[in-house]
Amino acid sequence: MKAKPTLYHGHLVLLSTFILNFVGIGTFLSAGIYMSPLSETFPQVGSGTLALYCSVQILTGLVSSSVGGIAEDLLESKGLGVQWLFFGGGVFMALGLFWSSVSQRFSGVLVGSVVTGIGLGFGGLMAGGIAVLWFEALRGQMLLLAMSGQGIGNVFFAWATSRVLEINEGVVQDPWRPTMRWIGALCLVLCTIASVNMRIPLTGEVEEYERESMTINEKEDRPLAGSTYGSLQSMSQTKNPRRRSSIGTEIKKSCALALDQIRRDSGDHFQVMLRKDRRRSSALGSFQAIGATPVITLADFEDHDTIVDSLRSMLGEAPEENVHSLKDLTMSRTHMCLNTFTFISCFALLNMQVLLPPYIKSIGMSSSLVKYALAMFGVGNFLSNLTLGGVADRLGASRLLAFAFVILSILFFIWPHCTTIASLSAVAFAYGYFSCTIVSMPVIILANAFSDSSSEHILALNGITNVFKFPGYFFGPYLAGLLVEHSGGSYYIASICSGIATLTGSCLLLMVPSAEEQKSQLKQNMQQCPSYD
Repeated sequence: MKAKPTLYHGHLVLLSTFILNFVGIGTFLSAGIYMSPLSETFPQVGSGTLALYCSVQILTGLVSSSVGGIAEDLLESKGLGVQWLFFGGGVFMALGLFWSSVSQRFSGVLVGSVVTGIGLGFGGLMAGGIAVLWFEALRGQMLLLAMSGQGIGNVFFAWATSRVLEINEGVVQDPWRPTMRWIGALCLVLCTIASVNMRIPLTGEVEEYERESMTINEKEDRPLAGSTYGSLQSMSQTKNPRRRSSIGTEIKKSCALALDQIRRDSGDHFQVMLRKDRRRSSALGSFQAIGATPVITLADFEDHDTIVDSLRSMLGEAPEENVHSLKDLTMSRTHMCLNTFTFISCFALLNMQVLLPPYIKSIGMSSSLVKYALAMFGVGNFLSNLTLGGVADRLGASRLLAFAFVILSILFFIWPHCTTIASLSAVAFAYGYFSCTIVSMPVIILANAFSDSSSEHILALNGITNVFKFPGYFFGPYLAGLLVEHSGGSYYIASICSGIATLTGSCLLLMVPSAEEQKSQLKQNMQQCPSYD
């Protein structure tokens, strides 16, 4: 009998993913600390243009993470591991920060921001796409655990950046220059350490580990899939109407056991192929794999046809009547409303983090207090990943996302009235807590609506939704900065416009149909146009 390994390599990948999120996302979320020092070095540059330092970084990160999927395939074809991709992320982050630190013009600082964004995409944004491949049964739980590194990284890098700025203040003319170099060196070291254990699992490696992880009692209590399916067939052929209720109950139980056995014990070729399909990482690949596999419960099995379709799905055969093309799903009401929400809301999403540091300075507070406010973003981010998963299961992803953005709009409206570090920290905490929903909830909404029949299209649908984030991420902070500049340094107009954008997005989410309603609409469309593909 093969001994169970004392240390599963997936746990090392999980730790490395935590570190990469800690470094990449943490560095980006604390980049707003550089706004005030940059404005002193480049006084001729307006607030809107200064905000491009952050927006260019995230935009480049999203694009480079998509390109990273191609680079990943290229490395695999050359016999090289994906660890070089994550090491390269650390190199790009260090080079970008160094380039910005030595630039004498703000255009050079922006070029450095682009290079830093490439590192952000190759490192932090792609790491989750590898981690989810190592866990089948506990994918969501493990993923959120790894993603919690973002919040802790935000807290640490907000403190570290502010601390190094304080040390260099009065020693050099522009304290942000050596600060960027020190932070870049730290990013390179941590990414190098984390990249060592990053690799794609071998064929059957995950199934073997999870099979061995089952307790002896679980194995004894679970019947064989073949015998269970055999009893399922015999019960489905019974014609006695008086026993129909009890037979239906037995069918549900037997089918659930059969599917669970197939998923966990068969060493599925289908599961292996599914993992291969998920290897191409993307901007939010950390959440995409969650929605790619349907969760099957007893409540799903209402009749024999549903059982057969579910078994076909587990074996890689899609149900004949419920297959929808990517065009069908792209033009669905769910996807259209989600894309419109994303397009409008993202114009406001980064404004709080970009404008809060200069606002603190404008009301006469010490710039050293910025680190406390920005650290609260990270604390909120961290706790959000730990707590909102269960809330989404009970309340529904669409409702939770709408509620979160109503809260964000309220925070935008009250933010300019906060004049103490305690109130500003409370606003930052709440903003960090609820703004994280834009990352995880959209893909859950898509998975709930389409995973039963067209799970192979969820990654593409989520990628299309991500494209609608680009205009808002790029122009949102720039436009908010222009509003501050043209209103004489007042932040009221910028905050009100941001609040209106998030509130409008919340209203659009109320138009998203329930998963059952969306499935019914697609089924009606298929019946009306049977030849439509």
